Amino acid sequence: MTAEIKQLTAEQLQDWVEVPYLEGLIHQAVVSYQNNRRTDLAAVKNRSKVAGTNQKPWRQKGTGRSRHGSMISPLWVGGGRAHGPQGTQNHSVQLNKKMKRKALLSALGQRAREDAIYLIENQEFDTPSTSTADKMFQQAGLSDESLAVILDLSEETLRLSTRNLSYCRLYNADNLTTYHVVANSYLFFTDKSFARIKERLS
Repeated sequence: MTAEIKQLTAEQLQDWVEVPYLEGLIHQAVVSYQNNRRTDLAAVKNRSKVAGTNQKPWRQKGTGRSRHGSMISPLWVGGGRAHGPQGTQNHSVQLNKKMKRKALLSALGQRAREDAIYLIENQEFDTPSTSTADKMFQQAGLSDESLAVILDLSEETLRLSTRNLSYCRLYNADNLTTYHVVANSYLFFTDKSFARIKERLS
């Protein structure tokens, strides 16, 4: 069975088009998503971890030099770092469910106004075929763009057919976020994933 691509018009996406473009809220949702994915591994050695002696470099008085108690002090080259990162930094930013939902609706509405949302019909290939999927996108003239293909968990054949296409990014309809919508030029839904996302946002 050959898949077919149909562009969804603003009239078909009326519920999304009517949502105003909320740039500030979309920005918050994108920053929140990126920060929550961030793993901060930066860490430095403080004076308790740096290798070196804790002995006084010279006696307290009589040398004419300044007083020092340790060569691993942060004041010394090679000494421990004072107040440096320890790899435990937390950059997470939380948004409530209402804000996340409204940001996603606003981003989808903007893509709908740009005529950038498509529907893949008859997508159940007989067998997984990357070349068939590639031909499908080439015929639509979109193989040079960044495409988000939103699937339902049950659509394994289409997932296997598109996962190796460099211009396609695959997402589950249950996990679609504002960042995924903003980061891709065009969105491709299947019948099942489109019904699932509308149910999720209703």
